[in-house]
Amino acid sequence: MARNACMAIAFLTATTVLQAEQCSIGGECPSEGEPQNVLSLLQSEHRVNAPEAKLRPACAERKLVINSHIKYGVALDRLVASLKEYKFPLEDCVVFLGGATMQDVSDHPGPRIGPDGMTFVDLPLDNFDLNAFAGLSRYKNHSLVCANMYFYIHDSTQIGPCFPQVFNEIKVSPTEVITPGTEIFSNQCVFGSSVVDKFGDDFEGHIDKLQGFPIEQGGCSGKACSIAHYAGKQTVIPERRYLGEVDLYGTSKPRMVTWYQEWDLYKFYLRQHPDTGLQTDVSLLQRDYVQAPSCARRCIVKGVRC
Repeated sequence: MARNACMAIAFLTATTVLQAEQCSIGGECPSEGEPQNVLSLLQSEHRVNAPEAKLRPACAERKLVINSHIKYGVALDRLVASLKEYKFPLEDCVVFLGGATMQDVSDHPGPRIGPDGMTFVDLPLDNFDLNAFAGLSRYKNHSLVCANMYFYIHDSTQIGPCFPQVFNEIKVSPTEVITPGTEIFSNQCVFGSSVVDKFGDDFEGHIDKLQGFPIEQGGCSGKACSIAHYAGKQTVIPERRYLGEVDLYGTSKPRMVTWYQEWDLYKFYLRQHPDTGLQTDVSLLQRDYVQAPSCARRCIVKGVRC
């Protein structure tokens, strides 16, 4: 009889822990004041002394965060094609889609698994390059989003063959951010989970392109600031290189092509100031790399002089 009682208690305890974990990641749980069985009583006793961390889901080691928009399907498709070409693990991707309507959010509340095992999150924000910062702050504890390290890129990027190795090997401390240069890097960066904890609701307000420019310059716009503002340590790697212009998306509007050579990541954007005199013919000599040094970089964008 005693043996059976012990087994019953062990079963109840294990089930209680499982239920607590399910509730913590958004599972449907009974409301307070409505205990359904003995498990509810046991759970209420354990909850008093249980640390909050034990009720939160285990986080992934790293996630690739893609800042996108509901209407930017062409750019996102091209990025995903490059991820597939170089066999990047798509289940490590979290795509934040700005520009969502309240109906979109109602149809898809919170993070969800979509095509190719990628995680998608609809956001009713139009903050251009910064939608995903707001999304990370909202869903940092969700099991599909939570990670120890985030690699933040835009949908208007394309990876090279060395990028997956860089992603796997790069290391960052919880309070650290890695940026290519100190400013004007289009918000492409890598940072630890504690940096996200500092965001709060700073990126929830509307931030258009003009308002976002001071942030790119290392400053602030309203409450929202450059990523370095939220970090305890900023590690600076070599700046991106300008390669030229190419009509990548077939819009008759050539875009500037830049190469974050350390990461083997390409970024495409419309030239905002025609008279800035950006370099269009640069020498891309092989050099020693801090990240994934064993992978030899080579420029792969057609239509530009590498």
